[in-house]
Amino acid sequence: MYDLDVQFRSAAIGYIDSVMCQFSDGLADKRDVPVAYTFGQYLRSMGMFAALWTEMRTAIAFNREERKKLEKRIAELEQAPQISYKGIFAPDKQYKPGDLTTFGGSLWHCNVATTGVTPGDGSCWTLIVKRGRNARNST
Repeated sequence: MYDLDVQFRSAAIGYIDSVMCQFSDGLADKRDVPVAYTFGQYLRSMGMFAALWTEMRTAIAFNREERKKLEKRIAELEQAPQISYKGIFAPDKQYKPGDLTTFGGSLWHCNVATTGVTPGDGSCWTLIVKRGRNARNST
């Protein structure tokens, strides 16, 4: 998928970089012309513009790196096992990590992909909620 926003930002950065290359620091400091309007003040020299542009490029690069980190983290989280209740345990059913099932009145969590391994036998299952006493009135 092609991201037009990325294309636009790349083109804008390239254009401004080419403009900046046309001015040397010596020439820029001798000129006193309004270049751009920002935060309510005119920038009075290409040197000031160059400094601002350097800061903007740093911020853009930082944001790009931070976004890449966040996108990677989101992808990792999306790949993590999802918790899903699969009902009463059935020995012929295939269970994957994150599946929950009820067996013997208790709730169990599947740790690894398994078929036919009864909850409580081996390390494939972890007990989440142990069966309690019946909820009948004893009086």
